[in-house]
Amino acid sequence: MNILNLNLPRCHFHTLIELAKSGHNVYTNYESVYEYESSLGIKSLTEKENRLVNKLQVPGEFLSEEEEIQYEKEKKEFAPKFIQQLIDKYNIDILQVSIPELGYLHTHFKDKVKYIGPSEEASLLETNKLYAKNLAKEIGLKTPNIIKHGKYLEEDYCKDLPLPCVEKP
Repeated sequence: MNILNLNLPRCHFHTLIELAKSGHNVYTNYESVYEYESSLGIKSLTEKENRLVNKLQVPGEFLSEEEEIQYEKEKKEFAPKFIQQLIDKYNIDILQVSIPELGYLHTHFKDKVKYIGPSEEASLLETNKLYAKNLAKEIGLKTPNIIKHGKYLEEDYCKDLPLPCVEKP
């Protein structure tokens, strides 16, 4: 079988080694080709493919809120086409996705290849605190109120907050 593993570096590493030892073609998105991984039969995507997979993750801390919204929209349009190209190029039978930000790929590929990884909803629980909090509220769990949301400016930091309170990043 041909397996495409989209992961954080060395996540599921021992599993990938065993799959390669068992005769499977294992491809992964490690950022560069490492001699050690290659010596164990794990194949890296090309440098360009790795850069593109990395861009599908967190956009970076330097984007404004509007830029991040636009980035997310473009990413969700680009990603399925790009991953489909990888599936076709490497003749992939199994797609394993463990990068939480890429949970939306489940929606696109769960019926096209054998898919191992969380659904889009499960990924949201992992990566989006506000989504998880609202879901908990909907099912009747007590959750603390959000007093302020968004970026603070120096001049309004901690102003008008009822004390005691907890600040969460």
